[in-house]
Amino acid sequence: MNKFAQQSKKSFGTWLTWLVFLGCLLALTACGGGGGDAGGGPTPTPPPPSPPPPKPVILQAKVTGLTGLDEIVLQNNGADPLVVHADGFYQFSKLIPQKSTYNVSVTSPEGKICTVLNSAGTAGATNLIVDVVCSTIKLTVGGTVKGLIPGSSVTLANNNNSTDVVTVSATDLKQELSFTFKQPVAFNSGYTVTVSGQPFGQPEQVCTVTNSSKKYITESVTDISVICSTQAIAHTISGSITGLTPGKEVTLQNNSDDFTIVAKNGPFSFNQKIANLSGYDVTVKDQPDGLTCTVGNSSGSGVITDISTVNVLCSETIFDVGGVITGLNPTKQVTLSNNGDFVVVKADSDGKFTFKVAKQGSYLVRVAVQPDNQVCSPVANYKQSNVTADVTNIAFICSEQWFTVGGTLKGLLSNSEITVNNNDVEARTLYKDGGFTFQTSPVALGGSFDVTIDTPPFLQNCKVTNGTGTDVRVNVDTVLVTCQPPVFSFLYQFNFNFPYGEFPVAKLIQDSKGTFYGTTSSGGEKFCGITRCGTVFQLTLQGNKVTLVTLSSLDGGNLAPRMPRSELVLGRDGNLYGTTTFGGDYDGGTIFMVDPATGVMTVVYSFGQNNSGTNLTAGLVEDSTEGSAGVFYGTARYGGQNDKGTVFKIIVDPITKKGRLDAAFSHSFNGEDGTEPYSTLRRDTDALGRDLYYGTTRFGGGTLNGAANGGTIFTIRPDGTFASLYSFKGVRNQPSAEGLDPQATLVKGRDGYFYGTTNQGGLGQKGTLFQFNPQNNTVKTVVHFNYAGPNGFPGNSPGSAGLVLGGDGSFYGTTMAADLFSAGQLFRYTPPLTNAPDDMGTIESLYAIIGAGTTYSTLMQGLDGDLYATSQTGGEFGSGTIFKFGMQ
Repeated sequence: MNKFAQQSKKSFGTWLTWLVFLGCLLALTACGGGGGDAGGGPTPTPPPPSPPPPKPVILQAKVTGLTGLDEIVLQNNGADPLVVHADGFYQFSKLIPQKSTYNVSVTSPEGKICTVLNSAGTAGATNLIVDVVCSTIKLTVGGTVKGLIPGSSVTLANNNNSTDVVTVSATDLKQELSFTFKQPVAFNSGYTVTVSGQPFGQPEQVCTVTNSSKKYITESVTDISVICSTQAIAHTISGSITGLTPGKEVTLQNNSDDFTIVAKNGPFSFNQKIANLSGYDVTVKDQPDGLTCTVGNSSGSGVITDISTVNVLCSETIFDVGGVITGLNPTKQVTLSNNGDFVVVKADSDGKFTFKVAKQGSYLVRVAVQPDNQVCSPVANYKQSNVTADVTNIAFICSEQWFTVGGTLKGLLSNSEITVNNNDVEARTLYKDGGFTFQTSPVALGGSFDVTIDTPPFLQNCKVTNGTGTDVRVNVDTVLVTCQPPVFSFLYQFNFNFPYGEFPVAKLIQDSKGTFYGTTSSGGEKFCGITRCGTVFQLTLQGNKVTLVTLSSLDGGNLAPRMPRSELVLGRDGNLYGTTTFGGDYDGGTIFMVDPATGVMTVVYSFGQNNSGTNLTAGLVEDSTEGSAGVFYGTARYGGQNDKGTVFKIIVDPITKKGRLDAAFSHSFNGEDGTEPYSTLRRDTDALGRDLYYGTTRFGGGTLNGAANGGTIFTIRPDGTFASLYSFKGVRNQPSAEGLDPQATLVKGRDGYFYGTTNQGGLGQKGTLFQFNPQNNTVKTVVHFNYAGPNGFPGNSPGSAGLVLGGDGSFYGTTMAADLFSAGQLFRYTPPLTNAPDDMGTIESLYAIIGAGTTYSTLMQGLDGDLYATSQTGGEFGSGTIFKFGMQ
């Protein structure tokens, strides 16, 4: 008797026992029970019987390629051996419990190589079939790795084989490193390459495999792409699912590696993030019983932001989606793919093929494996969304003649890149103007091409002309990709005659709906002595229409908040929080809150008591951990026990919106560890994933590195543990190897280093741009600013303006104009490619800022990818501006 029959017999016996028991309850005397006057009390209700366990599933192997006296031995999880001598379907003796794992391995016969496809996974509700392909022809599998931090390595595995691994190590951040697995695979089999060991160390990295899986390959593989980036700029892949009926679940996979089981309609998300600039490919691994699920918006390359648009549609109604391939050589085969499904098409089947697609789903049929000595290309209808009927008119054509597709790229900025695609098959990244040709997707005689832009360059609009064509009979070199240069424009010019404020100092912020918020340090409706107190404003963009609204004018008087000089933060409760330099109960500055819906302002906390600090020029950072909403960290420029500034922690009551100082956390600077913290803290995590906040002080230090009052870099943890990490060695009014007076927030790059600016010092005495290594707490000066005339570059001091990490991995910033008659500079800095001491990266001026005064806030990247900032003065009325730099 097998295991399932034994379980069924046991369940029947359990039910029979309960039936007898219920019969006794109906006839108590027959079973020895007394009457109601026996004082026995109420009879307990028996518990319901346990439901039978899920039915285990069958594991089968489909074997092809065996001949003569060949013999192979298959095993599941290293046991349950299955000896096979000929092609066919074979069943393992042991059933597989649902939700348990399986892993099928094979021993190859002499003179052949055998490969197991879809060899491992977790059992669902349906029976399992793995493909075992044997052949005398051996194919190698390999590709390239890009983006590894020098000194780190990544380990890759093929076909879930723990012995077939390769480790790739990096020496150059942008070097493409090639790899090839030692164990080949069989002709007409396939590969599934996954990351078995992510890079170790700090900063934490993630590597993502694209082109990670194919079946029925007929030639060696060299185009697998592994892209790595730091976790700080990695991206989540998520979406939504509809049509899933109660009690059903579907297993989705991304890049053949990350699996998630979805058991209800609504949003879903994969656990693993993908590397910046890598790709994603979401497919259905296990369909729900009785339903077919189809994935829309399933793949993409060159990803620079979180993806939330994947949609999975499930339905009991399915449609056949197919067509015909013509021109295929009678002895050849071609492999087509759609949403993770593969179909081998042979000429002797009249070239017909069919995929299954759920009602209202979508499809994108592509050539996964070309036939030998032929190329197959789409002719018509190879992609469609909202399928509501069977599709029979997809057309591909194959030919022994094929033609290249290419063209010309114009207008790309230096140190930029653009990714273009042909027929949704080959994505190619271009780095400079000039001619280009797709390498791996030629077009068959009579086929078509469709060139699109996958990932546009940062800050530029690009378009494709002559990008499509049919019935190709010659090489195509007329595709034109044209990119427009970024444009500088003023969005708003403040006027002191109106109640909209003047002299904006702070960086802008933007909410998820695209609305901007900012502050002015003066102006508005309320007076603070001889000047006005400042405002909180809201800016909206609708096409070319710009609307600015004053949400709140700060109240007048010494006890009211006045002079906000820092960026706002949008709290997790939906309110805006900011700081002021002066005002409050003790005139030491405040934390205030503004309801963006009503403009009502509330003073959350007044500084100047209990060594909390005074004079707040930095913004706030809210604790992001669960259960810590309303906990804010910040710095005060002066005050504290030594009157040299503080780091504080304020806990806001969710009901009263009043703040409480966490005295156990507070740190007072003493000069040796810094003086005058001026910038907003930067949240990061340590090697254990714990929150860690980095900050700078303008001056102080000296005992750590022999610096002379040049400023410091420090960290503080949520429990108040403080550490001074570095003291700048710059000297005022003298050329020096380092800068001094860092006033801006540190920014973390893709390479794991922090980057920042100083206001003074350096060889040109106009400040510096530096790289800070958090692993050994060292600073490398990579740019020395040196004002060289009205339009000189690398320009005047950056002042308090910091850097922003752009979507292309470079940093963007500004330098001040020397006076009203000269220009400031908007620049791009690209970090070093190696750890070599003389590799300083590159800096270039993108725009000379004229008419926006002399001082600018730190740039911020909007949701549209453009850069936005304010100028403290300038504009038509001299009261400051809001400007943007980006796409036309």
